[in-house]
Amino acid sequence: MTINNLPEEVQVEIASHVETPFVLGCCSRNWHKIVNLPYTKYRWILNKYGFIHALFHAVRIGKPLFNLDVAELVLRNAHNSRHFVQRLKLAYENYGLWGNISDDVYERILNYKKEYACSNHNDMQSIRQALEEAKKRRRYQNNN
Repeated sequence: MTINNLPEEVQVEIASHVETPFVLGCCSRNWHKIVNLPYTKYRWILNKYGFIHALFHAVRIGKPLFNLDVAELVLRNAHNSRHFVQRLKLAYENYGLWGNISDDVYERILNYKKEYACSNHNDMQSIRQALEEAKKRRRYQNNN
């Protein structure tokens, strides 16, 4: 049995503990597919930086690591600082730039106040809802 014949769950676990999974993804098409799975990226972020700092480092690294799928996993399971999200919005709201983060995630975070203005949710719940809405819109656009 070779490393390429291992079950997918084991390959995800291996990729999540490698220092730079990109190098592992260059080995074969199978490993490239495994490394680019949203769950593998999520596990790598958590193993490397921990629950508390996962969102911060995902935003810092940006594309291609941080997309809507990974954002949803990180926001759902990691401990996220409300202060960090508020500072993130303040830092980029005035400039209209999002740096390393994809435009879909940026637009969802910036527009969440408009879409959920009447709700009394905290910032994290609102951002989770906005990301879910962005994911639904992206699926709809891909199907058409």
